[in-house]
Amino acid sequence: MIKAESIRHLYEESFAEMYRVLKPGSKTVIVSEMEINRIALDAGFTIVKQYSQRIHRSLTRNITILQKNNQ
Repeated sequence: MIKAESIRHLYEESFAEMYRVLKPGSKTVIVSEMEINRIALDAGFTIVKQYSQRIHRSLTRNITILQKNNQ
């Protein structure tokens, strides 16, 4: 079970769990309003591609494709 003290903590714990359960070489897509590059890299992922989608004036969604390294 993941308990979050903050949204950043939730992301850190979730990314670690995603990395644990994905098979080597697998990809996942994350859609978020916050910057997740450092969290993804710290979890062990490689950033494959990033997109940004402006929703309206102050809301932009970041779409990030991550890959678990082959081990």
